[in-house]
Order: sequence, then structure tokens, then C-alpha cells
Amino acid sequence: MRNYEALKFISLCLSLKFEKKNISRVKEKLQSLEWEKIICISDAHYVFPNLYIQLKNTNLLDLVPDDLVAYMEFLTEKNRERNQTILAQIERITKTLNQENIIPIFTKGTSYLVDNLYEDLGERIIGDIDFLLPEKDIEKAAKLLSDFGYKELYDEKTDLSFHPEDHRHLPRLIHNDEIAAIEIHREMLVENHAKNFNYETIKDSLKEINFRGNKLFVLSTENQLILNGCSLQLNDSGYSSGRIILRNLYDALLLSEKVNSLETIEKHPKLFKYLNCYLALTKNIFYDISIIRYKKNIASRFYVSRCLLFFKNRKLTLVKNNLEIFFKIIHNSVLHLTCPKLRAKLIQKLTSKEWRKKKVIMLKNSSTRI
Repeated sequence: MRNYEALKFISLCLSLKFEKKNISRVKEKLQSLEWEKIICISDAHYVFPNLYIQLKNTNLLDLVPDDLVAYMEFLTEKNRERNQTILAQIERITKTLNQENIIPIFTKGTSYLVDNLYEDLGERIIGDIDFLLPEKDIEKAAKLLSDFGYKELYDEKTDLSFHPEDHRHLPRLIHNDEIAAIEIHREMLVENHAKNFNYETIKDSLKEINFRGNKLFVLSTENQLILNGCSLQLNDSGYSSGRIILRNLYDALLLSEKVNSLETIEKHPKLFKYLNCYLALTKNIFYDISIIRYKKNIASRFYVSRCLLFFKNRKLTLVKNNLEIFFKIIHNSVLHLTCPKLRAKLIQKLTSKEWRKKKVIMLKNSSTRI
């Protein structure tokens, strides 16, 4: 079984929530399946619990090996426990900020938890806790959380590629007794797109939630869909690289059930081409599911073809990745030479023993990687 075949089977299973007619197709494929490949791909795309829950909800687990069912159930329960712990952490964060009249706007995965986008708490894998604040509250919130025991996961002597003063979020915060890191955002999108979608553009449509006696906000469902697409397409360079991440696409699927996806992205003309291509890919991966609406055009067709070409061809993907790294090095080199601030950072890097030591360790590790 090739990676693409595994990806399409997983997406077929995830579509069962919306398309019960696909149950017979899944049943047929379950008769002879390379489970090792399915586990590998679903894990790499952060949808292993989703796969288990959809098979369970459609009574298809009888066709899955017993030991694998036990493994899937175990990991899903662990993820459910983790998410319950994250929700308790969100409660403490919100309570701390509310005491100083700061109301956090939770975004991305954590907003899906508090807004109940997923029916089962064990389904969505969450990384960091992200929330957005207006600029006037940023430093005060950071100080409050610092007093609460959070500390920056950032060392300016070694993490010289990160510039807190210019980045869309402050350095990540961690707490010895908490499970998830925190990112306090001043912007939601990378610098060259930040003006098109930011606090000012979303503040009047926020959804207020009374969360365990505390006050927090999440984005409107429409804006959750916009951020979902832009996070992958722009922040993580998905549009240029042609990356496919099933977790993000499945989020888009759930959000598109609640809003008209085409009408939503048409409200953002400067982001439209990125989001339209993203929806086109989502619809393709999930077997042309009807709840995804987008504008069919040459750009969207070309984008989907490019994404699938890279995903199916490993050698081509490696060439693409190496070219991206090469051009990124060239781009960064020019920036470091022409920008006084970055030039100073470059000199700081080259004269830092800690930075050189870190790079030597990275090179040694990469040379032993298969």
C-alpha cells in the first residue's frame, strides 16, 4: 500500500461522520488492509484518534484486529485525558487573566475544545495553547502568567533565529506543573499578511463563552475557518510547499458544516486565493464531500494537482524540500547582510559558543539519521 492510498483510506473513514453511504466502501477495504501503513500515516497527520472514533461510531471495529483496537482505544483515552487536563489549564489561565480584566481570545485547536467543535473530547490532538490579545494587554498578561509560575522557553544566546519583538507571538511559556506550552499572540498571521486578518478585523464578531465561571472569547465560526486555512497555507508555508495535513483539513471539514465556506472566504479578497485552494484540496481529499464549497478555477485545480504530485512522489518531494531549504538560506543570507538588526544578530550567532555547540550537535545528529 502506497502512502497516498493510505491517506485516502483514512480520509474515507473520517468522512463517515458526514457520508454514511461510504460505510460499505470502508467495509470492503477493511477486509485486506496494510495496518502498519495506516497507523504510520494517521499518526503523522495527527488523526489517529479520529480514525478510531469514526470506526467505532459506525460499528466497524469488529473488522479491525483486536490488538489494534485495544491500542487505538488506549491512545484515544490518553488523548482524552490530556485534553481534559488542557481544559483545566485553560480554566486556570483564564481565571488568572480575568482577575486583571483581561479576556483571552483562544484560537486554533484550543478554541475547538472550548467551543465543542468535536463531539468527543478524545478526538482532536492539541499541541500548544494559543490565545490572542490586543497589544495593550500583551505585556500585562505575560507578567501575570510569569507571576503564576510560567517561564519563557527561549534563550536569546542560542535561539537567535527567533526575534520576539517582531514575531506574531511572544516566546513560548511553559510551567513545570502544566501539560501544555502557551503562546500569547499579538498577531494571527505572518507579517506580510497580518494586516489582512488581525485583532482589529475580528474583535466585533467574537463569540463570548462562560467557561467554568470565567470569561473567554473564541473567534466566530467563520473566522475560525479563515484562521484554520491561513495557519497552514501562510504561517506554515502550506500554499508554497503543497503540504497536506489531514488534521487541518478535517478541522476545515467540521467548520464548513456550520458555515458556507465559499461565502466565508469571499469576505477576505486578499486571502481568497490561498483559502480557495485550501478548500479545493480539502474537498478532493475527502472524496468531493458536498459541505465544502469553493470556486473552481485554474489556480485551484493546479494547486490540488501540485499537492497530490508531491505527496505521491517521494523523490520529487525530497528535491522540492532541498530547493526550499536552499532558497531559504539564500533569502535569509541577503536579509542578514542588508538589515542592520539582523546583521547584528548574525554576528551574535557567529560569536556565540552556545550557538556553535548547538549547531555541531544538530549536524552530528543529522549525519546519523537514516
